[in-house]
Amino acid sequence: MIRLALVGRARPSNTATRLREVAAGLGWEVWPVGDRTTITQVGIAQGLAPDVIFSRILGTEDDLAHLLFLQRDLERLGIPVLNKADAVEIAVSKVRQAALFRAHGLRHPRTCVITPFADPAQLGLLLGFPVVLKPDLGLGGLGVVRAHDAHGLGLLLQEAAMAGQRTMVAQSFLPEAAANLRILVVDGQVVAAAERRAAGGDWRSNVAQGAVMTAVVPDEEEVRLACAATAAVGLDLAGVDVIRTPEGPVVLEVNCSPGLLATEQATRAPIWEDIMAAIARRASSGPTVQGTQTLTMPTLDDLRPLDAV
Repeated sequence: MIRLALVGRARPSNTATRLREVAAGLGWEVWPVGDRTTITQVGIAQGLAPDVIFSRILGTEDDLAHLLFLQRDLERLGIPVLNKADAVEIAVSKVRQAALFRAHGLRHPRTCVITPFADPAQLGLLLGFPVVLKPDLGLGGLGVVRAHDAHGLGLLLQEAAMAGQRTMVAQSFLPEAAANLRILVVDGQVVAAAERRAAGGDWRSNVAQGAVMTAVVPDEEEVRLACAATAAVGLDLAGVDVIRTPEGPVVLEVNCSPGLLATEQATRAPIWEDIMAAIARRASSGPTVQGTQTLTMPTLDDLRPLDAV
């Protein structure tokens, strides 16, 4: 039996439910770590001894630092992990991702890091119009907007300033982005891929915004790009968004906690077999630090549901 610590916000979700089903079928235990009531004494090991940590931290959590601390406290015990906290902290930031993509020579839309007080005209000269604005920590296409000229861009920046946004990402708009690829990478291998096509005239291809997914077979260049982007960020499991352009594939972003149910349903690929195999490989390696103690953890049934997103 494998004891799996699931680090993330303790709320009902499709991925957590599916994980629970698959784990139960294998006779594994899933221990949730990340309830808002969790208390961790600084400098004192939690005394937990799961076999593997599975990180499902979202960058939009208002207590992101708390969740990362909880995971690092477990990692400090030498417990193997699927998606280390250091990689997750990079992956949730579009700014950090863009810097790494550039450093590794990976094709990525022209990107600027800005505040809401940036000069719209100058930004337009650097990126050309349309310009896409994104929050640095975002999910599901929320807060992603597009401006077609300097006037419209100025209005969007004013709205962002009034909303209290700070660091933002501005990118050149690629029209091909309305139909991009979601490529799932596990331990350096592509295990599933689907095309996400925006619905209802929307230009955002996020499933959360109504996009439709259909299975595709990525070509060799797309596979190499997805795997290279995942490695650049340092992730073990990632959902990589790739845009097909006439000049070749472009990586848009890497997601450390991708929604897995839609990809599974669209592709019918055995993605959970690959994920569980990756977890089992880590469990077989054992902890790298000796002397941990086992503590009985609550099950998902023991936790009261929190506000869902």
